[in-house]
Amino acid sequence: AKLMKPINTLAMLLLACITSYAQSNWSPLVSIEENIHLSDVAPSYNYLNLSVPAGNAGMRMGAYYTHNSQLSAEITLGVVGVGTPGAFSNTMIPVEAVGHYNLLDGMNVKLPSKFNLDLGVGFGLAESSSGNFGFSEHVVSGASMELPHVIPFGTLIIGIRYTSFFDDYIDGTVVNGSSTDGVLRFCAAVRLDGTYKKLATALIEAESKVKKLKADHAIIEKTHSEKIALTNTENKKLNSEKTA
Repeated sequence: AKLMKPINTLAMLLLACITSYAQSNWSPLVSIEENIHLSDVAPSYNYLNLSVPAGNAGMRMGAYYTHNSQLSAEITLGVVGVGTPGAFSNTMIPVEAVGHYNLLDGMNVKLPSKFNLDLGVGFGLAESSSGNFGFSEHVVSGASMELPHVIPFGTLIIGIRYTSFFDDYIDGTVVNGSSTDGVLRFCAAVRLDGTYKKLATALIEAESKVKKLKADHAIIEKTHSEKIALTNTENKKLNSEKTA
């Protein structure tokens, strides 16, 4: 019960951020990841053994904030697995706040639309021993790129990040004199901004149509005025000939 109370509070905070995205620059974010731990225990790369990818998989949900084309950020709550079969298995429940700096800002690049440097901090519950959890803080750094128009309802984001923990018990082993534990993460996320993108596209198309209609109307008015002027000139000419 003590464990679930802070988790529920954080989940409600993230839910509040997500439900307000329609009126702001916030968008819902869902991500999955695969982890490789770099710690006192050697990781397993035997991915033919399905327990390896299954035990190192993770999922995060949260909100993505876009300040402008250069700066953005995200806050997520996740459940992440780290382990090696026969050595250790750890479950973490991390909260992260990560900022993004777009290196492609101002460049006319469509795919990817952004290439971000990622830097952030986080904390969460980590399983220090079987069934026992403790708080552990960490910093995260990496890079990611955004791929629009790949999926119809949002933006696909893929990236790689390195998580450096302040503690040495993430792998269930504390070795005196060793460095703190780290996790290399391969991430794929979907930012659910499809509705906003469709609305923005519709507004751009509508504005373009209005400009075209105004231009067409101006041409028609000009042509009509020229025809009236020509008709008046012909009438004056005919009247002059009639009078003569």
